Amino acid sequence: MIFSRRMIYFGDTVPYYEGGSPKMMASIRYGSSKYKYLLAVTEDANKWYVVKGFSDVTYNHKLGVIYNKPMFYCMTKDYAKYTTNGKDWFDIGLPGTHTVATLYSGCKAIYFINNKYIMLISPTEVYQSTDLQTWTATAYTFNNAAAADVSLSVYPKWGGGNYYYAIFRVSSKSTVYRSTDGLSWTQIGVNNMYSFSGISCDTKGFMLAWGYVAVSQTTKKFSNLYYKNYSTSYTSLSANIVHSSGPNNAGYVYMRIKQPDDSYIHYKASTSAMATQTALSTTGIYSGYANQLDLFYTGNTSAPKYSRDLVTETAFDFSEIVGSEPVGYTVIAAL
Repeated sequence: MIFSRRMIYFGDTVPYYEGGSPKMMASIRYGSSKYKYLLAVTEDANKWYVVKGFSDVTYNHKLGVIYNKPMFYCMTKDYAKYTTNGKDWFDIGLPGTHTVATLYSGCKAIYFINNKYIMLISPTEVYQSTDLQTWTATAYTFNNAAAADVSLSVYPKWGGGNYYYAIFRVSSKSTVYRSTDGLSWTQIGVNNMYSFSGISCDTKGFMLAWGYVAVSQTTKKFSNLYYKNYSTSYTSLSANIVHSSGPNNAGYVYMRIKQPDDSYIHYKASTSAMATQTALSTTGIYSGYANQLDLFYTGNTSAPKYSRDLVTETAFDFSEIVGSEPVGYTVIAAL
């Protein structure tokens, strides 16, 4: 079955490596009346292969990377599972009084810090585990105030050294925090009324937080801040950044910047000299779904192959569970 653009909606996406090449798995909703859902993988954002055993379910999939571990998780209202290789999936234990359905609707992130998994559940629940099976309720602590709702946060990423960075919304303001254990957080950014959309790190002490606040229907104020060399002092950057990624140990960062005419330009910038930005070729970008997929695929070696920060280059082998021939809807082509 070949789907038209009007029939396709992309949900969560996660990047992975297979055979030394970057690829991506996405949750896809299709159909014009009664929706169906499936998981599919791609290496060019053009041809998609359905993951067997995850097709034609009646609910959307919530996909995510367990940050700082070579692991995915996948949740629906019927199951919550994780994988370390893309082929074998195991149940995630239920924290507290949660059911699979409430975990699906409430889980915002899972990450691994200091030999423990930490799960955030909206609005304020925090749990920790050593095996993804048995969970103990815990809490974030802050040096100034408590976050009112973790679902309004930008979740932690490793920035090199012993530091993790995150954005938490405290007293209706988005603020940059840093932590060495993933539970105790110290503010390093200014309180402001802006809304940060994301963060990227290069694991060498560089961290970029980006976002904006709408002053009026036609005016925006940008709240882009970046830190270098593990410093707690930041520099502002004026641009309408809609996504950024910082490949591990690379010393540079990729940015997608929206122009006044609503077009997008992709840039590569050195983390030591952010003012020096190089525009990347847009050859091969699958523009029809660029925003939904959040994908920087350009088809050349000088530009990024994925947009979200991979915490590992461990290969996930989907070859045994992904259809390789166009049988039924096994292949979605020419979207």
